[in-house]
Amino acid sequence: EAYDLCMEHHSGRCVRGEVSVLNKYTLLLVALQLGIDVFWLDFDIFLVRNPLPQLRNAAEGYDLLMGYDYDSDCLCNGFFYLRARPVTHRWLF
Repeated sequence: EAYDLCMEHHSGRCVRGEVSVLNKYTLLLVALQLGIDVFWLDFDIFLVRNPLPQLRNAAEGYDLLMGYDYDSDCLCNGFFYLRARPVTHRWLF
């Protein structure tokens, strides 16, 4: 039903999906393919001020910024920034 509504209003820019835990990344991938940079925050992140000025400065010269969990020595996918560039697209696929 959502796909049909999307096609009715935005023909050619719609993605058909299946129920999956990975669906939250579908729009992210579509945005990157359309040339739109993506700033992703999980819903459990609370911002106390606008992060965009610092994010733009930190992202200068990089295609990917990602949070890091120092306690467990792993990347955090609850916060990341992806620049819409061919190299980023190749890395994701």
